[in-house]
Amino acid sequence: MFAAAVNQREDGKEQPPKVTSAQQIEELVGGGSDNRNWRGIAISLVVILLIVSLIVIAVFIVMPGEDWHLPKEFLFDDIFNETFKPKHYDVQWLSGSKYVHKDNYNNIIWKDLQLDQSGVLLTNRTLDEEGGTKFWVNSDMTHILLACSVRDLYRHSFYAKYKLYNIETGSSVGLTAPGLKETVDLRYAAWVPGGSALIYVYKNDMYYLESIPHGDEKVPVGDTAVRITETGEEGTIFNGIPDWVYEEELLSRDNAIYWSSDGTKLVYASFNDTDVDKARYPKYENLRYSELEEFSYPKAGYQNPTVSLQVTSIADLGNQVTLVPPDTISKRDYYYHHVVWVNDDLIAVTWLNRPQNYSVLTLCRVDSGACQINYEYETPGGWIVDRGAPKFSEGSSPIDYVRILPQREVAHGNFYHVALVTTDESPGRVTFLTQGTWEVTSIVAYSQSDKLVYYISTEQSIRSRELYSVSTERPFTRRCLSCDLHVNCTYYDTSFSPDNSWYKLNCLGPGIPRTTLHQTSTDRVLVVETNEALTKALEGKAYPNKTFYEIQVGEYKLPIQMWIPPKMDLNRKHPILVHVYGGPGSQMVNDRFELGWNAYLSSKYFVIVVNIDGRGSGFQGEKHLYQIYKRFGTVEVQDQVIGVRHILKMFPYINSTKVGIWGWSYGGFAASMALSSENDIFKYGIAVAPVTDFRYYDSIYTERYMGLPESCDNMEGYKHTNVSARARNIKGFNFLLVHGTADDNVHFQNSADFVRSLVQEEVVLRTQFYPDQRHSLDDSHVQRHLYDIMSDFVNNSIQRKYLNTELHV
Repeated sequence: MFAAAVNQREDGKEQPPKVTSAQQIEELVGGGSDNRNWRGIAISLVVILLIVSLIVIAVFIVMPGEDWHLPKEFLFDDIFNETFKPKHYDVQWLSGSKYVHKDNYNNIIWKDLQLDQSGVLLTNRTLDEEGGTKFWVNSDMTHILLACSVRDLYRHSFYAKYKLYNIETGSSVGLTAPGLKETVDLRYAAWVPGGSALIYVYKNDMYYLESIPHGDEKVPVGDTAVRITETGEEGTIFNGIPDWVYEEELLSRDNAIYWSSDGTKLVYASFNDTDVDKARYPKYENLRYSELEEFSYPKAGYQNPTVSLQVTSIADLGNQVTLVPPDTISKRDYYYHHVVWVNDDLIAVTWLNRPQNYSVLTLCRVDSGACQINYEYETPGGWIVDRGAPKFSEGSSPIDYVRILPQREVAHGNFYHVALVTTDESPGRVTFLTQGTWEVTSIVAYSQSDKLVYYISTEQSIRSRELYSVSTERPFTRRCLSCDLHVNCTYYDTSFSPDNSWYKLNCLGPGIPRTTLHQTSTDRVLVVETNEALTKALEGKAYPNKTFYEIQVGEYKLPIQMWIPPKMDLNRKHPILVHVYGGPGSQMVNDRFELGWNAYLSSKYFVIVVNIDGRGSGFQGEKHLYQIYKRFGTVEVQDQVIGVRHILKMFPYINSTKVGIWGWSYGGFAASMALSSENDIFKYGIAVAPVTDFRYYDSIYTERYMGLPESCDNMEGYKHTNVSARARNIKGFNFLLVHGTADDNVHFQNSADFVRSLVQEEVVLRTQFYPDQRHSLDDSHVQRHLYDIMSDFVNNSIQRKYLNTELHV
């Protein structure tokens, strides 16, 4: 049964909070389908039309200079039009009140909020002449590090040629390695905290450049750089940078270098992929003979990379100490997850065992590398949920830190909350600062001097993200800093300056996104982005309204989001397209502002697009989350079917014969599983870059949720994820399969294997493969082509223009 829900439209108007589901849709579109006196209605309509015509004529006579515009539908071109994409105000904090920013004209500017001063560091013209596409300003604003000729590598990493731009002289010089006379591609480069020194990685070895020498601008600098490591080997040994699997699944960053606050000491990770098997894909573009790209990629159950952490001082780079993990970790395969400097003498390291159901935080001594356990916990019925590195107090004593840990909520199970942990005893003493049947999604700042922790949570609604502060002193008073701050804004993210004196607050929806800057000690607020151009562009557009429901499935609630077409006719039957992701801990139903392809489908073809967060999705506690543990392709797929069945029962204006499902990546897997699950709900489906057998996916992600593909663990669970084994069940349905041949994440092997099985089962399908394209298919031409064929496929499917379901040989 549907539960009533409060919803706000994108225009800021609230929907009625207490109505039935059918009533809510009717009020959105203005009508119902009850029996009526049709003759009386017809006569009334004639009279009304006559009156309206007279009014319109009168308006044109009285106001001949005014344009008369009816709302226009959201067009295909609007998906890609930058006018319909919100602008986000990005900042690089330099100090407590100072930051740099690229303005709307591509000038790099600085601002000091405390002094109310600003200036231009680099004009757009000079930036264009230098060829810089990424930039970083050093702390004293004397130089800008520019990344040029950028080539994306993986999700976070890239190769680039770097320049050092002198702000005072207006000159630039290239950056290279010792002994080289020209700039070369570097895997990583960055400023060292507190000055003009640089750290960079060339051919998987680390280099330290203490200062920028003055000399010939035409000769790149680098001869005076000190080589920190000498073991680097491309594709095998990675120093200071992660390999593919660590970058993708654990670190979510392009480097593995961790500096002390004053920039005098550092910890770096070294990854050894010698025993890791290689993944390969062909490269076709402009080559007479294709080439093979190769990289280390451990699949579930196979050999992982090994890792070590070293600590060293800039004053004595030759003296490097290895941080030693505790025996509870080191005797088997393990990972490191977070490294945080506590003070000059201590480093906090978070370690995980290979199954990722045991985590331990250690405090490691800089001088000896010895690591002592401070806090450990395990989750035998699921996996460790990580929501960021711990944040330590800035004082010397007593030292404590805050992190997000599971907190028991009586009969409701565990929910994730802010915990304060001491370090003066082992194990550390834990005090929870928040509690309730809602969750903290991230801790964004910890101010020991103010005795406050700042965090983002779902306390207001599972769909929302609001900024709060909570006191570290009893009774742990908490305050919502973003609630009711802006009309129609309930989903926020934020970033704090280094001393927590200012923070940037991004409203991401459901209304038009906007950005403000806030001083933590006062009520001072600066509005820096309102997206006025987007607001104006949408005034003449008819785009969908989003409405929300919850349905009860046993003891679990399933959130549902529906995109209601702007010109919905309740007297006709409307098609449904379910957009699914379904991965563990994910969330599709939320208050973020969205347009894109879903808005186009709804506006153009009157399709009701539906998102359903099934069991295994995030932010509803561990009981809900762990339903998917070692069970991929089960409950999260079943709940898509269950959700649609409820919708079909509740809404008479939905066509049960025109229900489709589509998804990307894990969503492609879920869509394929749903279409092949022998239900009578889905009639067509689209799978983009799908996993079709989780034995083909990487070890860290897959084993976290599925265990090992071994008979003593979860081999049967892995076999169940083999979509190819269910190929015959897709026969008779419209099915579109899309994949890029250079997908480093979900390998093309998945779709190739799937197509082979579909062909063997004589299933007719439509395929679209994109040569040399990776997982995101983010080339602008590819994006237009992709959404064009998907739109055509959906339209044909709802018009019942089915592919031939029988092969004639």
